[in-house]
Order: sequence, then C-alpha cells, then structure tokens
Amino acid sequence: WFNGNRNTILEKSISLDSQKVQFRGSNETPPLFIGGLIGYRNLSADLLWIDTIQYIGDNNNSKEGFGKFHFYIRQITTIDPHFTYAYIFGSSVLMWQLYKTDEAMEVIKSGIENNPEYWPLNIYLAAFTYFKSNEIKKMIVYLEHAVDMEGHPVMLERILGNIYEKIEENEKARQLWWRMYNAKDIKNREYAEKKLKEKGYWYQ
Repeated sequence: WFNGNRNTILEKSISLDSQKVQFRGSNETPPLFIGGLIGYRNLSADLLWIDTIQYIGDNNNSKEGFGKFHFYIRQITTIDPHFTYAYIFGSSVLMWQLYKTDEAMEVIKSGIENNPEYWPLNIYLAAFTYFKSNEIKKMIVYLEHAVDMEGHPVMLERILGNIYEKIEENEKARQLWWRMYNAKDIKNREYAEKKLKEKGYWYQ
C-alpha cells in the first residue's frame, strides 16, 4: 500500500464497488469484513474511508446524486462500529447536502446504538430531528453546539452560516464567516472570504 518511503499511499486503494458487507439479515460475508475479524478491522475501515472521501469529493459522482455514499458509510461502520466520526460525517452529508433524511437518521441512530456513551452523536440526532420537522431555530441551537465541539466536520460551519443568512441572522453570520476565515481549514477560509466579500464585510 505504500511506496518505498512508507509515507505516500499508492494511487489505487480499495475498490468499494467490488466489496460487499454483511448487514443484518444478509448471508454474505465480504473479504474485508473477514479481515476485520482477524485483526485488521481499523486498517480496512481506514482504507475504505479514503475511498469514500474521494468518492464524495469527486464532482463527477454528483451526476448520480452520490447514490453510493450511504452504502459506503454503512460498509465502514459495519467493519468498525466504533468509528464515530464516520457516523457524524456520513449522516451530516446525507442530511444537509444530499437531503436523504431517512438514511441520515438511520446512520446516526446506528452510531448511538453502537456507541451509547459517545454523547456528541445525540447532538446530531437532535439537530436532524428538528431539521426534518422544519423547526429551524431549534435545530440551530444544536448546530451551534456541534460547531463548538472539537473534531466536527468543517462543512457544518458553512451550513450554519447559510442558515443564519436564510433567517436573516446577519450579525451571527458575519461573526461566523470571520471565525471561519481565521481558522486553519483552507476550504472554509476560501468560502468565508467569498461570503465576506459578497456581503460587504470584507476588509484588510
């Protein structure tokens, strides 16, 4: 998997299309799942995670509506049910970017079932619940908690900022755009700069 320096992953990792995962009620056990049982669970999940990030980051896959994304997330969390960030990131993309609310709820509830003591998952479940019922202001409370938690998906800040603008909480939006601009994430920084200039908040 690595070059001579053992630092750079080779261009081709695992092809997810060729893998099948044993979900409840299925009789099929995939090679990677077997690998997990004999001690390679985290490595298998990490390699699948790389492919999943590449998949959702490839705009060519938007033509099919990123239809395989939910399946990819379920593969990862079946192999490693304690990979909590996969539940958070996967369900957030499904809920707020792909608008697949039922699939998002299924993923986050599965995360809570497998990790009952990891309380941040409940924050996302609450936010999803209010989003589904169109109670935006109640959802915002939980999104604000989520973006203050270490290790949250950086896209949540963009989502929250756009919601602020939608409900005309312009001062909160302005403060969030500046917070994003001064943070380390490059994509968030570029997005925040664009927003600040559009809204007339930009200064140097």
